[in-house]
Amino acid sequence: MIQLQKTDGMQVAETESAGLDFASRLVGFLGQILPFVVLLSVALLLITCLTAGTTSPLFSAGILEVLGFTGIWIVSRKRAHRAFSARLYTFVFCFCVIVICLIYLYYLQVFGMPYEMGGTDDARFEWQAEALRISGVTSYVAAQDFLRTIGSGTWNSAGNYVIGLALLSNGTEWWGLGIHTLNPRILNAFLLGITAVLVTSVSRRVSSSEATARLAGYYAGLLPTIVFTAAHVYRDVAIGAGIMAVVVLTIRLTETPSSMVKQGRTLKRGVLLVGILLITASLREDLLVIMVGIVALMLIVQVRSRLYRTALVVLVLVGLGIALLTGWLDNFLERADFLTTYYTEYRAAGGSETGLGTGIYRLPAALSYPLRVAYVSLSPLPIPSGNAAEDYRRLGVVVWFLSLPFLLKALRLTLRRPTERRDFVRRSIAVAFLGFYLAVSIVTLQARQIVMFAPIGAVLVASGIEETQHSVARPIWSMVGLGGLGVVLYIVLRSS
Repeated sequence: MIQLQKTDGMQVAETESAGLDFASRLVGFLGQILPFVVLLSVALLLITCLTAGTTSPLFSAGILEVLGFTGIWIVSRKRAHRAFSARLYTFVFCFCVIVICLIYLYYLQVFGMPYEMGGTDDARFEWQAEALRISGVTSYVAAQDFLRTIGSGTWNSAGNYVIGLALLSNGTEWWGLGIHTLNPRILNAFLLGITAVLVTSVSRRVSSSEATARLAGYYAGLLPTIVFTAAHVYRDVAIGAGIMAVVVLTIRLTETPSSMVKQGRTLKRGVLLVGILLITASLREDLLVIMVGIVALMLIVQVRSRLYRTALVVLVLVGLGIALLTGWLDNFLERADFLTTYYTEYRAAGGSETGLGTGIYRLPAALSYPLRVAYVSLSPLPIPSGNAAEDYRRLGVVVWFLSLPFLLKALRLTLRRPTERRDFVRRSIAVAFLGFYLAVSIVTLQARQIVMFAPIGAVLVASGIEETQHSVARPIWSMVGLGGLGVVLYIVLRSS
């Protein structure tokens, strides 16, 4: 049995568990360098503001840091959790600001404009938002019509994100902060910090150690692939934060109410869950159906009572019957088939990248789909690109790849017969992770959509590390060897 001792509000293993020792040491180190991260973020933000000739990002960052810190302090009920959550949020927020500033300055130097590859979706979103703001449109319907006019002629959920950007610009201008491309990126840093805190909250319900829960939060908030996405004007970070909030609220819904007060609290959580679910789904087409399905499965697998589980299954079947009779289910399946076909043809034609990813999409379906599931953990391939910002993102792919043994260990644990509350919660988290992972890998396979499943996966990765009794390095070095073989094979295939 592992003997535990308490240190700084954390339970850590003395000698027996290599995983717990690794988690406590890494979390302790990150806690020690927090002042340095804060000072560096402030210094870089000042330099960036001087370069850009504006103080808008500086004031925006200050307001969001105080807002996040204060909100966490008010919402958190336990003193130790409150203090750490505030520190975690500050660390992730400031680290993300550092990366935002560095990528911004790098893009200006290389491309002459602060957008990925000199301008992709991020530039288009900002241009449309600015055009919408200047237009003076005041109603949602009129905004839709305007965006159709200046866009492709059709409406899609990206328009809701553009409207949000326009509202953000109006808000910063109204407050006298000014408008700048760094403001929505700093908002992404705020959302990523909140996501990391939510990940820690979920991980506490799965882990036996506070160090493990804290490690999960740091992993989700500092994974380079996610931070890279946050450093651009993309909607994915907002979607990821919404998904994580939905996961947290779904798990807390099944906490047994023992009084009318707690029952009322559960009702409030349910209403909040529906609201966040609808807002998040508005940012991407057909996400609503996927999220509702995942939430239903999470509730079914995490309740301990057979009676409640049976009732939930019956309720889901009734809902499916209604969806089938009304034709709603057919419409969703047709839409899913259209999106899958569209992205398959787009990627097969080399629309978003060339090389291995394109080749996978060109294969017959029986071969393509299993390979897509594997490839999403390797996309983009972690091979030096000559672009420093892109190579930073690919560093995140390496970190995720090396984490896979611990992720798989945690998923294997969910196959055991659950006996404790945390076993049921771990199984529920596994359902959520697999649901979003498969949705991304089978349909779009876009690298930045890792934000949809990686924060949930962080809980499982940390749980797998906690269960590692002997050596954390051994599985990591095994993955290094496997990755090295893969790189050699890739080079041979490309040169032949």
